[in-house]
Amino acid sequence: MDQARIYTGVSSRESNQHSIVALDAYAGTELWQYSLQEDSISFPVCYDTHIFFSAGNGLYTLQARDGSLVWRQQNRSRYSPPALSKEFVYVCSENGTVSAFHVDDGSLYWQVSVQDLAIIRPIVLGDRIYVRSVNGSVYALHVSNGSVLWQRQGREQHLIFLAATLDVVYLVEFGRGLSALRASDGTLLWFKPLNVVGLGDPMVDNGVLYLNTASGIRAFQLTDGSLLWQVSLSHVISIAAINERLFICTGQGTNGEVIALQAKDGASLWRWPTTLSQGGMTVPSVAYETVYVGIGATDGLYALDSTTGNARWHALNGKGVTAVAVENIAR
Repeated sequence: MDQARIYTGVSSRESNQHSIVALDAYAGTELWQYSLQEDSISFPVCYDTHIFFSAGNGLYTLQARDGSLVWRQQNRSRYSPPALSKEFVYVCSENGTVSAFHVDDGSLYWQVSVQDLAIIRPIVLGDRIYVRSVNGSVYALHVSNGSVLWQRQGREQHLIFLAATLDVVYLVEFGRGLSALRASDGTLLWFKPLNVVGLGDPMVDNGVLYLNTASGIRAFQLTDGSLLWQVSLSHVISIAAINERLFICTGQGTNGEVIALQAKDGASLWRWPTTLSQGGMTVPSVAYETVYVGIGATDGLYALDSTTGNARWHALNGKGVTAVAVENIAR
């Protein structure tokens, strides 16, 4: 029998303790907790029967059924959140290296140096890994050995934003535009000038790229970058796209909202207002017809009906939820 679970990164302001907590996805009841004395925990990633996350200078793997430690890799400098393939865990490190570790035991498979590497989760698709530098360059590495397949040199002295499919890589340079590159060799396929300020990596879903800008959400056709629609929203924090719907967190000061839009045209479906104590909101995670979102530094985790926006349950009150991951784990 399967049990629907979610996994959250949790922080406590009082004890300065950080944890990964597993909750029942339908009821919000706590199933287990793994605590550690680190100054941060990255977004957890679920794969098969394991959970992977970075914390402080370590990379951790837990059993999903009970939260027991499987293996840990310590580093002299901070790791990025991990990315996964079937066999390997990939991370970027502050020491300028991209590393691949075996999923089963954490042993190092390969490690390569990248100049001015940004400590951002790599993107792994097919036989390629995409990483970025702090000067706006993008590198495509081969998953088997980390060799550079191609490099796109940065044109601005700041980070670019990135999304990818198996065939195309999409780059956003704010103040410049949106580019599509052939994934196999980095050749420019098309370029769309844009004079916008952005707040995070774009989302790609069902042939559409969704871009979070300072003035709201824009939707672009993947084939040529043409604008499909735009919706004006203030203070967008994060977005998620799934099942032909967009879920958006907005917030400023003590006021926040979770907003659901139709992906095809940006039409509003529902809004759920909330109060922010301190801090913002997590990226919304969607599964089991539910939207899971952490609120502020002490307001815990809310589960909202993805169709109506009505609250289903509230858990971890008094805690700061930093990230939420979902997976269906066999008992």
